[in-house]
Amino acid sequence: MHWLSQRDCLANDKLWKIYWWGGHRDESLIRSLTTRQKLINISKICETASVTPGLGFLEGNKQYPRKWLGNYKELSVEFLTRYGSTNLARLSAVPSHVARRGVREVFEGNRLLIRRGIPTGGQITVRHETKPFCFRHSIIGFRLNGFEPWQEKTLTAIYWSSLARYFFFLTAGSWGMWHDELLTEAAGEMPICFPKETKLRDRIVRIVEDLQKLDLQPDGLELGGVEAQKRLPKLEHQLNEAIFDLYELNTAERDLVTEMCSVGLDLLYRNQKSDALQIVSRPNSNIGVLEDVKDTKNELAAYLRTFLEAWNNELEPDSELAWHVVSPSSRAPLLMVRFTTKYKKDVLAKSEEGDAEQWHNILERLGKDSRVRAHSSRIFIDTFFRYVSDHEILFIKRNEKRFWTHTAAREDAESALANLMNLEDVAQREKQ
Repeated sequence: MHWLSQRDCLANDKLWKIYWWGGHRDESLIRSLTTRQKLINISKICETASVTPGLGFLEGNKQYPRKWLGNYKELSVEFLTRYGSTNLARLSAVPSHVARRGVREVFEGNRLLIRRGIPTGGQITVRHETKPFCFRHSIIGFRLNGFEPWQEKTLTAIYWSSLARYFFFLTAGSWGMWHDELLTEAAGEMPICFPKETKLRDRIVRIVEDLQKLDLQPDGLELGGVEAQKRLPKLEHQLNEAIFDLYELNTAERDLVTEMCSVGLDLLYRNQKSDALQIVSRPNSNIGVLEDVKDTKNELAAYLRTFLEAWNNELEPDSELAWHVVSPSSRAPLLMVRFTTKYKKDVLAKSEEGDAEQWHNILERLGKDSRVRAHSSRIFIDTFFRYVSDHEILFIKRNEKRFWTHTAAREDAESALANLMNLEDVAQREKQ
């Protein structure tokens, strides 16, 4: 649940979409990104350049003769790919009559082509093209005028990146509600940033050129592109890191983008089959401190590490938080993570109780100390339970990957700190 001001929603008509799948951190990042100029207004930061948007032709009722449109051959939207070369043998003749001829400028020259419809999985199809051909209104074109070659490759990298996918998903009202698509206006709103350093510029250009050379289906055969398929994940990761560096995103913002494009979109499209709903993998031990999860890539360990890094800074130099993971014996899909303060010099005490006994004892104690009953039935209803005291922080959430990410850890660390500050305020007022 998110509490939003109606006034804010009226002032920012994209706010509802941001909070549909995101939160206040997403709002902050989107606001930061939108301080930059949009693609459609690129001339404001690059005086020699301009962008001409347009859709392809529409056959429709075939009211008008094709005229100049007949000078081009048509590329079907199904053959529009992100990488590799365009197979001219796939081009076909244009119908003799159409309802709309489209924008001629986007049929030739240097341009970005974007598929309007977004395939299942949420991967946007964007292509940089120079060969002349036409297409139907299922493709959006942006003619690039007056750009340097490295600038065109930078634009291509931006639209290929997870950052563009993240931005469009959280701002485009036509994506996620009914028929997933990008409209021309929305597609031109991507905030643009060009590299100032030659090293970063060359790095982006190299990655884009490597991706453009990839032929994932040579001669239409998927098996022929096995080697290219193996290289693709590494190159796309390198591209994302380069774009994150270009926009100077910090670690938390990078996690926000990456997790929305993986966990969030996977949940949207695959629903109950999504990896986001799978059980989170746990560390080898059920108890430890930051040092025990510092170098592991385990899913829950990453959550613990992010949470501890945020809170241990508040306890320096003598104290730190210890963590403890407990599951119910009933095999209910719940997970309890308990953080307690300790002096760094003290040895971490290992509990001799089993998971079942610890779960029962903690809930029983919470039922006595907490203002809200902490019985398991309440937890099942809320799917989330938080308890904060002077020396303990405890979370009970569903045992699903989506609740135990880096971003979730930062949200939990922030909420626990706010909750503790509220408790201190209440305590001071009671003394007065």
